[in-house]
Amino acid sequence: MIALGFTTSLLEVATALPYFAAIGILTSNRLAVYEWLPIIAGYNLIMITPAILLLGLHILFKRFMNKPLRKIQALFDNSTSSALSWVMFFVGLILLMNGRILLKK
Repeated sequence: MIALGFTTSLLEVATALPYFAAIGILTSNRLAVYEWLPIIAGYNLIMITPAILLLGLHILFKRFMNKPLRKIQALFDNSTSSALSWVMFFVGLILLMNGRILLKK
């Protein structure tokens, strides 16, 4: 788990930080596993569902889905930038600070 977390942090620190902060907030509030596990499972399900749907559509309708998937890829290529990474980093930082504030109360 430590190696996975370290590798994820190196590769996707801006997007992984809010996720790790949420896990830290949930576990540090001394919630039982049955209280925080559905939240984490739901979050992961929401995050992977679009990719799984696109993969399924690609496998089933490869010839028909090629053009729409290329448009989606072009949209992501044009709209992603380092600014988005910085925004996600600061959101994660705010989550970390809020988690620390919640712990002090």
